Formats: sequence, structure tokens, C-alpha cells
Amino acid sequence: MTDLGDARRKPRGAIIAIAGVIVAAAALVVVPLAELVRVASEDGASGVRDSLRAPGAPLAIVHTLVIAAVVTVVAVIAGTACAIAVERHTGRLRTGLRLLLASPLIIPEFVLGFAWSQAYGPAGVGEGWRRAPTRTPNGRLASPAPARGPSCAP
Repeated sequence: MTDLGDARRKPRGAIIAIAGVIVAAAALVVVPLAELVRVASEDGASGVRDSLRAPGAPLAIVHTLVIAAVVTVVAVIAGTACAIAVERHTGRLRTGLRLLLASPLIIPEFVLGFAWSQAYGPAGVGEGWRRAPTRTPNGRLASPAPARGPSCAP
């Protein structure tokens, strides 16, 4: 008879690696929360109580929890769909999908920030979306004027 106890044990290195990942994940959660609690409690319990009773605080808390739940569900569904798509395809399509999915890790954040600011900043594609609709003298909605910016002719 063979001893199955040895086969079921994880190597010591794997246990250390798992413990390291758990400690790192806990630090990523605990450190910001501890700082939040420290800042929130600078004025004592009354400051925390006043902040939670401020107008709009309950709605902000509900919105935060709803957004967190929705984003988590959408990310899990999208991530699963992308993983299935990558694993079911072969060749160049698979390589392209992998590069596309990894691109947020490859492209530096300042490049992404610059791209977003150019796309959705002044004179970007989102400029017309932020304008309030205007009405003509007879009460009809007028089409928004084209966005004006450094690249637009006068």
C-alpha cells in the first residue's frame, strides 16, 4: 500500500507563494481602508456620524454598492466570455485576442489618460454630449452647434 498523505501535500514553496499572494491581497485592501478610517475619524465619532448623516450620503452609499455589484458581475461575465473565446480559437485570431485583452496591461496609464482626455475633453467627440439642448424661437429642439476647438476652422 502506498501512502497518499505525501501525494496530497503541497510543496513548501507553493504554500509560501499562496501565503504571499494572500498577504499582498490583504494589504491592498486593508491599507486603504485603514487610511480611510483614520481620515474619517479625525474629528471623532461625531465627525463620522455627521458625514453619514449629510444630505446625499445614503444615496451615495447605495450608488457605490450598486456600481460595485454591477461592475463585478459584468467583469466576471465578460472575462469568462473572453477566456472562452481565446481558448476556442487557434492561430492568429487567438494571438490577436490575447494581445487585445492584454493591451490595458501593456499600454502605459498616462497614454490611456491622454487618449481619454483628447477624446472626451474640450473639442473631443464627447463635447456635443455635454451641451444642454437649446430651443428655437418656436419651441423646437435645435441641433447642437458643432464643437469648436483648436482643430476646427472658424
